[in-house]
Amino acid sequence: MPSGRGRVSGRRTRRRRGRARGLRWPGWSSFERTSRTLRRALKCSRRRIVGMWPLRIALCGGYFLVLLDVTVVNVALPELGAGLGTSSYGLAWVVDAYTAPLAVLLLVAGALGDRYGHRRFVLWGYVGFGAASVVCALAQALPMVIAGRAIQGVCAAFMLPGTLALLIAAAPDERGRTVGLWAAVGGAALPAGPLLGGVLVDLAGWRAVFWLNVPFIAAALLPIVKLRERPKKPANRRLRPALSVPVRALVPACAVAGVMNFCALGALFVLTQVFQTAHHLRPLAAGLLLLPAMLPLPVLGAPAGRLTDRLGPWRTSAAGLTIAATGFAGLAVTVGSPPGPALLGSLAVWGVGLGVLTPAIVSAALQAAPVVPGTASGASNTARQAGGALGVATFGAVVGADLTRAPWVLAGAALAFALAAAYCWRRNRDALPVRR
Repeated sequence: MPSGRGRVSGRRTRRRRGRARGLRWPGWSSFERTSRTLRRALKCSRRRIVGMWPLRIALCGGYFLVLLDVTVVNVALPELGAGLGTSSYGLAWVVDAYTAPLAVLLLVAGALGDRYGHRRFVLWGYVGFGAASVVCALAQALPMVIAGRAIQGVCAAFMLPGTLALLIAAAPDERGRTVGLWAAVGGAALPAGPLLGGVLVDLAGWRAVFWLNVPFIAAALLPIVKLRERPKKPANRRLRPALSVPVRALVPACAVAGVMNFCALGALFVLTQVFQTAHHLRPLAAGLLLLPAMLPLPVLGAPAGRLTDRLGPWRTSAAGLTIAATGFAGLAVTVGSPPGPALLGSLAVWGVGLGVLTPAIVSAALQAAPVVPGTASGASNTARQAGGALGVATFGAVVGADLTRAPWVLAGAALAFALAAAYCWRRNRDALPVRR
């Protein structure tokens, strides 16, 4: 009597012979095709899941790093000024030395990335950013800090457009959700920056805020190095992406983005000075006080992206600007008094408005130039960073050492946001209807 293994082997042999003679059971062909299709689908989905999330984490982490270095340094400015013996005008240069080259080079970096591929620029941006952070941390004089910040701005400019462009290229059918995720992760740097900056300055001094960049870069750089995905190069290498963008379509979105950062970063610079100098708060306490304004940005990034897909970018931008203008008005009334519930509520309303506005206005720029997302992202970020640099310089120059002028500049920011909201409502009437 044959063993169990022998019986199984015999059945397999007879099955192979039956297939060779064409003696298959009814429906075998359709079953075989279905199983093959399922195996391929599972294999592709497994590759997509494993490959997409490291890409998303690493690229969103780049945006997080760029914004983190704005807010975390803002909290350290009073201690940095005391340590290096500089005035408020010198502290403004510490901020503008980073944001000015970032604003100037973003559009060029986006166009170069669209032509030659964004991955290489993202990698080199990380490496240069880390080296510049070490320069700032070891600086013994203000000019060395400013030089290191300028190098950081240049590297961030070549890194930032590629983060969004590679994410859009990886998931073109989920543009709104992708932008929302990108904005949410980047927005998390805004509440994390004041909190981390306050803890580090209180525990280890202002140099620790620059050393903080090194482990962040090491953690985000490794997944990018391992990635095999590369963006597709345009078929016509002679085409200049920057010249193929519909400039008139990009101008409105970039103008609103510039106004947003002009008022937001300028107000953040002034509020940091007011909290630590006028109200005599420690860096950690000042960072905690700013949390109501910073927390809504990462929390509302994904919901605002879905809202943008449904209502359109201009209508969503108008809603965010209106909410933020209300918060600015509340800050103008309450900033001169000791911190209390009214000030915290105004900060929260301001943060909610910015959380709704940020992904919507980025989507408006991408919608205007869908063929070259790197250039569109670079143009939007150029406007935002240029507006931020001008805002810090303008607000710092207007307020100066007289912090009693802070309510007036905040009231001006509320008026600017209200006018921008009216413009967005008007643009929405001219836009194409959104498919629901």
